[in-house]
Amino acid sequence: HKLSSKLKREVILGSSSLDDPLQFITVSSFYFCLSRVEYAMA
Repeated sequence: HKLSSKLKREVILGSSSLDDPLQFITVSSFYFCLSRVEYAMA
């Protein structure tokens, strides 16, 4: 799961520099959906 850990780190780094909470929520939901898909495919 190297891809997801890299993505997670990017999301955390990106969200920490965001001032827009809505964008953070969008990114978080996108990552959540992505991890669900990855789990289903595993």
